[in-house]
Amino acid sequence: MAEDIFKKMIRNYILYGSYGIFLSVGTLFITLFIAYPMVSDARLLLCIGILSLLSYFSTFARYINNVAKIVNLIRKLKEPGNYIKLKDRFRIVASRSLYRTFLTLIITLILFFIIIYFFWGYKNIYYHFNIFFICFFLMLHLSYNTNTTWFIRNYPLGRFGVPIGVQNLRSKIISRILPVVLLATVSISCMIYLVNGKIIKEEIDSGILPNLELMCGNANLAQDFSQIPSIPIIKKYRGAIFILKDNGEIVYSNSKETLSGRIQDAIQRGDQPEYLYKKTKDYFDAIKEQNTGRFEGVYQNNHAVFFIGKIAQSDNYALLVFDELILYKTFYLSIFIETAILFIINFLIWFVVNRRLLKISRPMDEVIPAITSASKGDLTQTINLIKSRDVIEDFTRYFKTFIDNVRNFMKNAGELSERLMGLSESIARIGNYIKKSSSSHAELLLKSTDVVKDISTSFSSITNDSEMHNKNISNLQNMIDKLNASMNEVSGNANSVVNSMKLVVGSAENGSGLVDNTFEGMQNIEKFYSGMLNVIEIISDISEKVNLLSLNASIEAARAGDYGRGFAVVADEISKLADNTSSSVKEITSLINEGDIEVKRDKEMVADMRSSFGLIMKNIEATGVMIEGFIDMIQARVQDIQNIKKDISAISVFYNELNQSTGVQNKNALMVSETIDQVNSGARDFVERSETLADSSEELKKMAASLTETLKIFKIS
Repeated sequence: MAEDIFKKMIRNYILYGSYGIFLSVGTLFITLFIAYPMVSDARLLLCIGILSLLSYFSTFARYINNVAKIVNLIRKLKEPGNYIKLKDRFRIVASRSLYRTFLTLIITLILFFIIIYFFWGYKNIYYHFNIFFICFFLMLHLSYNTNTTWFIRNYPLGRFGVPIGVQNLRSKIISRILPVVLLATVSISCMIYLVNGKIIKEEIDSGILPNLELMCGNANLAQDFSQIPSIPIIKKYRGAIFILKDNGEIVYSNSKETLSGRIQDAIQRGDQPEYLYKKTKDYFDAIKEQNTGRFEGVYQNNHAVFFIGKIAQSDNYALLVFDELILYKTFYLSIFIETAILFIINFLIWFVVNRRLLKISRPMDEVIPAITSASKGDLTQTINLIKSRDVIEDFTRYFKTFIDNVRNFMKNAGELSERLMGLSESIARIGNYIKKSSSSHAELLLKSTDVVKDISTSFSSITNDSEMHNKNISNLQNMIDKLNASMNEVSGNANSVVNSMKLVVGSAENGSGLVDNTFEGMQNIEKFYSGMLNVIEIISDISEKVNLLSLNASIEAARAGDYGRGFAVVADEISKLADNTSSSVKEITSLINEGDIEVKRDKEMVADMRSSFGLIMKNIEATGVMIEGFIDMIQARVQDIQNIKKDISAISVFYNELNQSTGVQNKNALMVSETIDQVNSGARDFVERSETLADSSEELKKMAASLTETLKIFKIS
């Protein structure tokens, strides 16, 4: 691919180079072909043809040599130093191509003039000078166009990284303006030559032809040569007068060089063109057949102008001969002066334009290096503001402000990139922390889900247990009713021994007060469960005391003998009832303890309450020795049983409410479990987003590093 590009580039170089050189050489050839009689004089055509070919091939060879050096440098562009060499080479080739092509064509033109002037008889130096400057202006015009074309054709290479030389503003404007001026100068010069040639030559010819007509109108002139008038114009232009016969024999001549003989003998070619010599010979050899008037030819080795007319009433001819250069010297001199003036004017135009452009381009010459450096990232260039009082000054001022703004922007961007680096690291740390925390929270939520599920299971178990407890409490109520009936019966039978039981009654009253205080304390402990456990303990305690009381009653009945037999039977029944009550209480206590374990897991309060009831038991045992208080104690127990019955009813209501509450709590626990699952899902999503945040922070860090590396291209200090 690269080799194809090189081949195409070389082909384009050859194509455009050969075209430009051929255009310049071809223009020179055509100009000279028009200016000189090359069709009539083959020597001129051969000479300019050979010189043009030599000029073309020599210029093209040098051009190809320069192109080969450029292509070689492009191939080795990556080698050290070749970049700068190639950039310099482009500028050098552009200037050398301009000057070498121009100088080669000028040298070719000078050689052509030397040959035709010194060897081929074209002695009109004024005419040569005019043609020289016309060609000079044309060649300069084409050279400038070629120079501009070089930059235009090479400009696309810059897009491939080739360090081409770019035409500066002054050279660009001169290359555009001066060729137009030169072309206008050539047009003006040609117009002056044609117009002046027609006017001045016709004016001179019109001064000669009347004198010729005057001579030809005098019929006596053929016999009496003394009547030949003195013509001032002949002396002025150093001309010669001849009277010829129709065969060319000279009858009269005022020329010392040619007094006799034939006019054909005076026509000496010398180094004049063959066609001009032949034209003159042919004319005088067949003078009868020729038209009279004016024609150009050769006379005594010089280019001459002939004015010929037939003398009236004779076969003789009057002939006036002038050296062409002397005759039209005024014209050629005016052309020379006008050409010199045009040359000076063009030089002055170039000088003035160059000076003016120098003033115009100086600000750009100051700005362009800064722009070039800025395009490569160097913002440290100092731009000197040149006050040209025009749009370029405004451009320079605005560009300077722009560079300052870009410099400040790059400085701020550098600081921002450093902050972004620090911020990206902070975000990375935060993202990692959030990721770890979110992962930990997700794990905790998973554990919480398990705990809530366990709680829900526990609530279900509590609901089942509360239903079982409700059934047991119903049984307990029935048993309490039986116990209440028995206690009423015992109370009725105990009236007979009320006096002997005073001490027992006092002790029972103390125990009743202690139990009341205990119940009041139980009501404040953990609401229903704690109160229920206290009641059960009291019931258990009462059953034990009743059992002990029945034992004491049996002992006292035994002591009373026959009087105490009925009391002994009652005491035995009470003992049995107390044992049943104790057994039921133990079952209830076991169930309540299980429920209490499921609900509160609080065994220490139970132990404290048992300890408290132990103290109560000790007090009751201490008062048990006092039988007198037995009746009061029985009554107190009856009242306690009533209270227990109420408490059991409250416990039953509590269990119903507990059953409903645990059902609601179970639903709530399930809802909490679902909510935790949603939160857990959100936590997992948050973990993923935190990972994305960490990745984004890493990407931000890379972007900040890339920005920092990009900013390193720019130099701001």
